[in-house]
Amino acid sequence: MKYIPPERIKELRKLDILTYFRNYRPEDLLRYDENAYVLRCNSMVRIEKGYWSHWNRKGRIKESALDYLIEEENYTFLDAAGHLQRLYEVLPPVKALENDDPLKHFRLPWDNGDASQITSWLVEKQGFSRELIEELLSEGKIYEEKYTHHIVFPAFNREGKEVGAFRKSITHPYGETVPGSLPGYSFTLRKEGCGILHLFSNPLQLLRFADTQRERNAESEACMTLLPLGKQESFFLPLLPYLKEEDQLRKLLLHFDRDSAGIRAAEKLKKLLEKNIEVCEWTEEKEES
Repeated sequence: MKYIPPERIKELRKLDILTYFRNYRPEDLLRYDENAYVLRCNSMVRIEKGYWSHWNRKGRIKESALDYLIEEENYTFLDAAGHLQRLYEVLPPVKALENDDPLKHFRLPWDNGDASQITSWLVEKQGFSRELIEELLSEGKIYEEKYTHHIVFPAFNREGKEVGAFRKSITHPYGETVPGSLPGYSFTLRKEGCGILHLFSNPLQLLRFADTQRERNAESEACMTLLPLGKQESFFLPLLPYLKEEDQLRKLLLHFDRDSAGIRAAEKLKKLLEKNIEVCEWTEEKEES
């Protein structure tokens, strides 16, 4: 590598992480929240306000793309500086602004105003307790979509605003994330200060567990659905805020199917979080022992 003078190094160090990815690797940027991104190539790295941090390393917030290449992609200092220098020579970067790529407009599906069809399907066809379904309906955690009569499972941010949703057909094996939904949020039955978080691959699976466990003393537990396990590497994005916000979280209990997608998802979570949080598969026998 050719010599890079100190003043050039100083300039390279000023290149912030968002500008680097927006100019040179835009395919790796994934919008996570209204004001934040994660990386497709490394979903544990969050970018917000031009700074980056690793979800598992609290208190470590940096700006420089040079530091990112060294700490997260294992470049040596000289290789990282040389890499950025070559990019500058080919295409000088344009400063990236936080919101200069507009979000897809998210709109909740229209509420039918009458949940009789999904209530009948959930209670009479699927065997859920009427008490649970009526409780979720009254709290706005599920509702019936107008015209299609799908079940809608809204996702809320920390301020209680709807920022995403999943809808499930009651007549066909069809379900999808509503277009424009922010990937950092999913259907969740959340309690503050939880020590245990149950993870599921779909909302109905979560409801089934919540229904069968209504008599258990589970005040310190919460339930969350993840993004479709078999469709993307970043299936665990809705989990990430817990790693920052819930200091008491000590255990994840997985309720994934034992198919190839579920097995790979479980292995990835264990590898990512094994140093900080216990990750294990849930069984009734384990909980009763």
